[in-house]
Amino acid sequence: IRTDMECVDARQVGENIALRFANGEIVESELVLACDGIHSAVRRALFPQSREHFARYTCWRAIAPGFPQG
Repeated sequence: IRTDMECVDARQVGENIALRFANGEIVESELVLACDGIHSAVRRALFPQSREHFARYTCWRAIAPGFPQG
């Protein structure tokens, strides 16, 4: 999990996504969850033809299993 990072580029590399951050770090992953809002830089980089639009939702919620005890 990366927080407080500015993503400046995102590219598909085979089955993975490579993210380049403003500090020069590059991270490659099978899964990217970009929580950078309606003006998402990650969405814009991966899907340049996509345009933001109001989906009539004000929040999203999910429940995920926690870490095992011990």
